Amino acid sequence: MNAHPAGTPEVYRPDVCVASPALVVGASSRDVVGGRVYVDGSALCRYLPLAPHGEEWRTWAQRRVPALVTSTLAVLELTRVASRGEFRTRMLARQVAGRIEPVRFSDQALACAAMATSVLAPFAALHLGVAVTQPDVTMIATYDPALAAVAEIHGLVVVTPGFVPGWWDPAAHPAERMSG
Repeated sequence: MNAHPAGTPEVYRPDVCVASPALVVGASSRDVVGGRVYVDGSALCRYLPLAPHGEEWRTWAQRRVPALVTSTLAVLELTRVASRGEFRTRMLARQVAGRIEPVRFSDQALACAAMATSVLAPFAALHLGVAVTQPDVTMIATYDPALAAVAEIHGLVVVTPGFVPGWWDPAAHPAERMSG
């Protein structure tokens, strides 16, 4: 792996959604300087009270809000989960949605998602399509193991506060896939 002069790993950003080897072997969110973080619905929901690993997520995300981007799909997932809660929970979801910059579904993102549906559920494929095709996104925040695995193949650094790095790969962590 080639390193930039500052010692940060080189991150491959495909112009199109094609399978490519992950060039960020062993990288964590602390290793990548710059770039934006796409937040899927499973991560966005960690803002809600009593969410598993919510405290770890909120601590990690609080310092990075300007770098976070999300989609209307992730906001819809957050809203759906929050709708089951009390009024305060629903209002918190609205505040969270208003704080994180939304990105649109481009034609390229939809094409990528269509290709990824052979290995991902439709919503996960849409999240992947948006993350991979945003030129300034280098990381994805997700708690979805299938999405994490495929995102890594596409060169995105996977961020999952509260989980051990590589938690989605049973070969890397056969005994314990998640911490906490």
